[in-house]
Amino acid sequence: MLEIKLEDSAIMAAMEQLKAKTGNMRPILSDLGEKLVESTKQRFEEGRGPDGETWAANKESTIGGFLSQTKGNYKKKNRGLTKKGQARKAGKKPLLDSRNLMRGIHKKVTSDTLRVGSNAIQSRVMQFGAAKGAFGKTKYGVPVPWGDIPARPYIGFSDEDRSIILETIKKRLES
Repeated sequence: MLEIKLEDSAIMAAMEQLKAKTGNMRPILSDLGEKLVESTKQRFEEGRGPDGETWAANKESTIGGFLSQTKGNYKKKNRGLTKKGQARKAGKKPLLDSRNLMRGIHKKVTSDTLRVGSNAIQSRVMQFGAAKGAFGKTKYGVPVPWGDIPARPYIGFSDEDRSIILETIKKRLES
């Protein structure tokens, strides 16, 4: 699993206060995990990283591959796009071709840790990108990946995530 640590003094201080008050961090970590999983999934819908930057658009070849996986996208005579195909192409967002990565976002909570991420095979490449041929070649000599894949960070903490975390801890401290 890809791991990015949150090092925020205000959040860490609030967590220490809560730990001193309750002694049991598992419930708050579980609650925060749910919120961060939803926030991460929302980034996929928006096509943005935690820093608010829009992800790189898919290449035409990627979109073509996506469209060739389902019926009704191409005209039979000239192989041009049908209205359905044009609509699918216009609505295509990075990383949503199979939704496997987004569906694989999950939380793992222990008594003192929270991890949010995905163990999907493509998760690391999508977070950091990969250069053409970074994983070698096929038996036919084709580079893997066959082209550069731009980084599309999805794991991390946005300013909104930070606010949600602090607000959630504050509410627990007041209860």
